[in-house]
Amino acid sequence: MNSVINGKSGELPDLIAFLNTTYRKEIKIPEGVQDPSDTFIKWAKDYLAQYRPSEVFAVDHNYGVQLNNGQRIQISPSGSLDGAVAGKMASADSSVSIFSK
Repeated sequence: MNSVINGKSGELPDLIAFLNTTYRKEIKIPEGVQDPSDTFIKWAKDYLAQYRPSEVFAVDHNYGVQLNNGQRIQISPSGSLDGAVAGKMASADSSVSIFSK
């Protein structure tokens, strides 16, 4: 595996698991110790287990994902200070469907 942090069985971690593991390491929360963020992490994992990605697309030096409930999100916060989307990567017409229809 070519990843800095892998899942518990060596698999590629999902975004929520990666961020949670990194967060806990940075603020030094021992594994198994409860943290106030644990409730949100469980909710976020359950939400994304129900509303799976159905499309991936480029968004202004970023990637976006459309969930199967129609919600479109970008993976990282906007890189521009004013939040404006610009450039050829901002075009949603370069999207790639994950599932065949």
